Amino acid sequence: MCTSAAFRRVALAALIAPALVLSACTEQRQENTEQQAQQQAEQAGEEMQAGEEMRQFRAEMESQLNDLDDQISDLEQQMQQAGQEGQQELQSTVQTLRRERDQLQGEMQQLEGASQSEFQDMRSDMQKRLNDLQRRTEEAKINAMQSKQEVQQYAQSRMNEIDREIQSLDQRMNGAGQDVQSQYQSQMEDLKQERKQLDQQMTKLENASDQEFQEIQSEFASALAGVGQSLRQVSNDVESALQSAGQELQEESQDMQQSGEQEG
Repeated sequence: MCTSAAFRRVALAALIAPALVLSACTEQRQENTEQQAQQQAEQAGEEMQAGEEMRQFRAEMESQLNDLDDQISDLEQQMQQAGQEGQQELQSTVQTLRRERDQLQGEMQQLEGASQSEFQDMRSDMQKRLNDLQRRTEEAKINAMQSKQEVQQYAQSRMNEIDREIQSLDQRMNGAGQDVQSQYQSQMEDLKQERKQLDQQMTKLENASDQEFQEIQSEFASALAGVGQSLRQVSNDVESALQSAGQELQEESQDMQQSGEQEG
């Protein structure tokens, strides 16, 4: 009897064991399938987000390149009012600016099919080059102005615009969190100091005689265009930081959601 009972237990175990193995394999395959589906969903989400980021960047670049094209066209009109020597100098400047602007426009097409890392590298490089082009164009525009009054009117309007943009940037940073504020606080302080120094140069310009104006026009043009360049750089950096922070929050939210689903 004992031998018979033992035999039945062995036989039963032999029958159950394959079923257990099969069940374990099935569960493992199901787990692998779920992990693959999760990875594919995450990859699809990242690709979609990267594509949207690229489209947004291209739209912003196109807008700024169009504005730059208008400024270069304005510079060409100013060239017609300059003397012969001034026309030759401006013509060379305009040709260089337009060539570099068109080169950036052409490189926009290379963003198609670029990987995320390639896009990030290209974006940083293109933003810096565009910013430099904008600075040089504005500086040339101010230097091409024929009177102190014309420079003053333009400068006052531009400085008011810069003040509004700094205020808007301050508000964005205040709502971005402590990390972003700490990271770019020094740049913002430097920018505000540059803007403050510009007031002093504006006063110097206003009190200048016609002869003195000719001597300080170039210095003032460089200072005003430089503040604009600094503002654009800080704005680009802060915007990149905000996008990165937004991506991190989204990833943390997805991780929490997935963790909750697994626990459930």
